[in-house]
Amino acid sequence: EISSGPFLHARLFPGEAGFGGLVYRVRSKAEEIAMEKGLERILIDGSAGIGCQVLASIAGCDLVLIVAEPTLSGWSDFVRIRNLCAGLGVRMAVCVNKHDINPAITDRIERFCGRENILFAGKIPFEESVMLALENGKVLVEAYPESRASRGIKLVAANIGIVDAQEGSV
Repeated sequence: EISSGPFLHARLFPGEAGFGGLVYRVRSKAEEIAMEKGLERILIDGSAGIGCQVLASIAGCDLVLIVAEPTLSGWSDFVRIRNLCAGLGVRMAVCVNKHDINPAITDRIERFCGRENILFAGKIPFEESVMLALENGKVLVEAYPESRASRGIKLVAANIGIVDAQEGSV
């Protein structure tokens, strides 16, 4: 349990098979808990790539938030997941994490979204508060609510309709 609701996770050990099935089982449990508690949304943090685990994460979703990173490999990953979502007919939004490490690729992603009519939900800056929160096992927006990264995350959440922009909590 975290302040915004139930938090589910699973562990898969190196070399263990069945990652797609594991994602499916966690999703099923999340749906069960959401029904019991009357929750409207389930947020799934899917893995990178376009393999079985990604398909298991996005199949049946109302919206996929693609979190892109402004690097050459990040651009390639972004295009691949965008094509997968488009092929599955899943609605998409995009944000750029660590947007300030490469403004040129960040701009390229943002322009691509405009041309393809994909919601560009926002940018999250690279900053130390993210690492501090991770090192201390804290949720960034709770531990450092006024940090630039927290404000970026809250704006993305508001832009995709997860929270009210005035409320600002995630």
